[in-house]
Formats: sequence, structure tokens, C-alpha cells
Amino acid sequence: VVERLDETGSAERIDLSGGSTASGRIVVVADGTTWVDYRAEATGDEVAGELNVNGYIRLPGDLWVFDLSMGYTQNDTEYPSLDLSSTVEFPAHGVLIDVRVTKAAGMNGVLSFTQRFESPNGRLDYAGGWSEETSPSLEIKVNGEPYAHLSGYEEADLVGNDGRVLTQDEKDVLVEAFLVGQFSAMTPLFLLA
Repeated sequence: VVERLDETGSAERIDLSGGSTASGRIVVVADGTTWVDYRAEATGDEVAGELNVNGYIRLPGDLWVFDLSMGYTQNDTEYPSLDLSSTVEFPAHGVLIDVRVTKAAGMNGVLSFTQRFESPNGRLDYAGGWSEETSPSLEIKVNGEPYAHLSGYEEADLVGNDGRVLTQDEKDVLVEAFLVGQFSAMTPLFLLA
């Protein structure tokens, strides 16, 4: 049976490159709804450069709005400095995830990290750093108040403020929120690829 096909949508890859900047936009429309609309841009070379990805993907009942920028500089070492900033929002749910990472150049360059997780239920902040020669040190605040501290790689290194022993539920929430933030903030890099 041969039937005429009716167009229900489109997917466009638009080249916006110019000069030394590689840039493009992806737009996906189906049944009159734009489901994907984001732009990616890269400038630089092996010595220094910047990557940017911003836009949105429509999810059932919400949008996933993202804005990521990442810069690097080689600095006479095989381990470049890095500066990453990523914001992800889910507007219908009032959720915002903001991640900032900087790493000094060199094999033992300190990696500094902040993550803010906001929702109508409150705010969760992580701030700290580590390097090849130092264990992770991470301060955790809930609604602006000190709540817990991580001083190593083991679960036992995660303790409540003033040495209070955290319940397993508390640890699970802190770890899962951290991982959700990392996944959400880094996913735009996969879109860039």
C-alpha cells in the first residue's frame, strides 16, 4: 500500500560559523511544538579556547533550560587551567542548578567547586576543592546554614555540622543531590558533541 506522507515536523541543523568561531543551532519541531532549540559555539585552539551551549529541551510538563560556558588555557603545561559555569533550570518546577568549577593549570592544580541547588523546598549549597595531592574538602549548607562537611573519599568522611553523625537517609539525599547537579550541569557538553 502506498500512502502519501504528511509532514508532522522538522529537524534543522543550522551552521552559524564565521571566522574562527564554529557555531551551530539545532531546532526540532513536531506537531507545531518546538521540542529542542539550542545553540553551540566553539572558539580557540589547542592553547586556549571557549565552548558555549545554551537553549532548551522540552520535557513532558516542563522545559530543561541550560546555559554552559567553559574556557581553558594550556599555560606551558600538559594540564590546562579550566573555568566552567553551568546553569540548568526547570521553570515549571521552580528548580535551579548552578555549578561552577575552576582548576588551576598543572598536574597538581587545585580544583575549586561550587554547586547551588534551589527548589520551592529550599536551597542546598556545596563548596570546596581538592587536587591530586589533597583529599576533597566540601562544605554543605542547607538554606544558608552549615549542615555537613566532607573531608575525604569515603562515606564515613561525610559528617554533620559539629561532628553530628548523619543518618543514612541524610547521606543519601546529599549524595544524590550532588550527582543530579553534576549530571544536569554537564549534560550540555554531550549536546555540544
